[in-house]
Amino acid sequence: MTWAGYAASMIREKYGVPYLIVEHRSFFVWSTEKARNMVKPYYGPIFEKGYRNSRRVVLVSESLLTGLKTLMPWIEEKTILIPNMIREDMFLPPGVPRTTDPFVFIWAGRLEHVKGLDVLLEAIKILKTRTNAAFSVRLAGKGSLRNELNKQAAALEVNHQVHFLGRLSREDMQKEMQGANCFVLPTRYEAFGAVLIEAMATGLPVIATRSGGPDHIVTKENGLLIDPDHAEQLAGAMEQMMKKYQDYSAETIRRLTLEQFGQTHVMEQYNQLFLSTLKE
Repeated sequence: MTWAGYAASMIREKYGVPYLIVEHRSFFVWSTEKARNMVKPYYGPIFEKGYRNSRRVVLVSESLLTGLKTLMPWIEEKTILIPNMIREDMFLPPGVPRTTDPFVFIWAGRLEHVKGLDVLLEAIKILKTRTNAAFSVRLAGKGSLRNELNKQAAALEVNHQVHFLGRLSREDMQKEMQGANCFVLPTRYEAFGAVLIEAMATGLPVIATRSGGPDHIVTKENGLLIDPDHAEQLAGAMEQMMKKYQDYSAETIRRLTLEQFGQTHVMEQYNQLFLSTLKE
């Protein structure tokens, strides 16, 4: 909606072109006060106009409905759930079996407060005191908190476990996932979590927070869910993952991921939606 949806509503008014909105702004999850405060009061009339004029509102996750219904109680009748998708020819399983010495955790995204990396570093410190097993945590991405997170890692004395990789290409990110054992997403609020399905498509089990989108992605077959902003829980989940890693089937994780989020399945849902819109 911000702001392509509003632009589409103006195009419709002038030229009569129907439009759909695919909503994936994470602040609509409204799981934190900071997320709610991102929706400014003056957005109200703009949102009202844009959503009302649209034929349908596609939500990538059920979690988005909370904020949208709070702002516009009538909107649910317009919504349809279609998840984000992953290409079936990308983020493939590794060509050779993964090793677990050291056990490798991988994360990818923006180095920003919402992603919860400060909590992850605290969890690494806790885990370090609990296990003698070798492990490392690889962080792919860039953002405004890079220096701050470096200092935090040094203060917590986890420098040897944490590796900042910077921003990677899709090809390099795939290689990192293929060489890892578990993907970790300690985000504070998340509309969907596309990086989760990318990791799962390579066969990785995941650890994520109950932050919106991940609540509807992570299952007992593919990983563990914990509360946001909880370093102790995160450390416990990481420790459990290291001990129970063999209980997860990479083949099953990939198969279930593609069945639900593969492009063939998701694009068919969009095709049906476009066809019904044209018939209207």
